[in-house]
Amino acid sequence: MAAAEAGDIAAMKAVAECYRVGDGVEQSLRKTVDWLERSGETQIVLDIPNAGEGGKHIPGKRHDFFQCQSLVAVHLPEEVRCIADDMFFRCSALRQINLDNIYMVGKDALVNCAIETVTIRPKEVMPGKGFVLINIFESAFGGCRALREVTIGGDNCEARCRIDRAAFGSCTSLERITLDLKVIALGSAVFQGCEALKEIIIPKGTLEYYQKLFGKKDDTLPSRMWDNAAFTDKLKEAEE
Repeated sequence: MAAAEAGDIAAMKAVAECYRVGDGVEQSLRKTVDWLERSGETQIVLDIPNAGEGGKHIPGKRHDFFQCQSLVAVHLPEEVRCIADDMFFRCSALRQINLDNIYMVGKDALVNCAIETVTIRPKEVMPGKGFVLINIFESAFGGCRALREVTIGGDNCEARCRIDRAAFGSCTSLERITLDLKVIALGSAVFQGCEALKEIIIPKGTLEYYQKLFGKKDDTLPSRMWDNAAFTDKLKEAEE
């Protein structure tokens, strides 16, 4: 550690690698990435050994990975349920992160990342409830221009979802979204700029509900009141 503090890049990298395998070296995750970048690594894969305090969050501060340009993959421990606001904001090389068990993606959490697919399918219901509530906050995946497919639903459990304003805004390669659950709230401009979007798959028998949720275009109202309506024709019920 003394060598690392003195600026020895090799020692810094060694300490960072020790932290990544969870041998008890106590350093912030952001400092770990910084050390690896300074050692010349341009494709960093970060294995987070355990969840932070409370067992649901990634350890550290919400901006810990802000604009980490060399971060290409993050492996989250199974117990993590929340991605904080701005956590991976503009990590433009980030192509892989396991979100299966996540039920909260914070505001701007993954803006301008390079991920190509998103699958969110929590297995456990929330304490005291008979379902899992998934929250995708404002601009959570905004500007993820490589994103092609999104799947959101429960894994053998009832799931509901709130999708906030511009959550998938400017995902210009997004072609398919599968909503294998009930969306109970839909913010404005959720899919604004998603020019490639071909279909939004919804549960069988829910077409009328989703048509109302997406709204009907009405030029007498402010555009924010109906801007999801442009995607109503993309709604398709699942075959099973």
